[in-house]
Amino acid sequence: MYFVDTDFCKKVRKKGFKIFLLKDTIMDHEEGKRKINDGKEYYFIDMKSLYLIARNGNFNAKTLGDITAVLFTLLTLYMNIIAISQPFMNVSSYLKGILDGLKTNNV
Repeated sequence: MYFVDTDFCKKVRKKGFKIFLLKDTIMDHEEGKRKINDGKEYYFIDMKSLYLIARNGNFNAKTLGDITAVLFTLLTLYMNIIAISQPFMNVSSYLKGILDGLKTNNV
């Protein structure tokens, strides 16, 4: 979610090691909060998590050239804006994360 695993794998491969995928492995990881409004269920994350997703996703897109990281961050922002009625706080956390991601050279 915060792209630290992507960054880690990139560094491991750069050192000449191989990455293996264990297809039968299951990891149950819960992140975020749930809100029910008018009988509909919404999932969202806190502002700090939204900032980290935007910052690290943008950094990985910049360093790896992977557009899926940017699309994931936009989807997360969209889910947050729909789930909670504070679009300004969401967008400002997201934009700060993007700007910091552009400035940083390390996640």
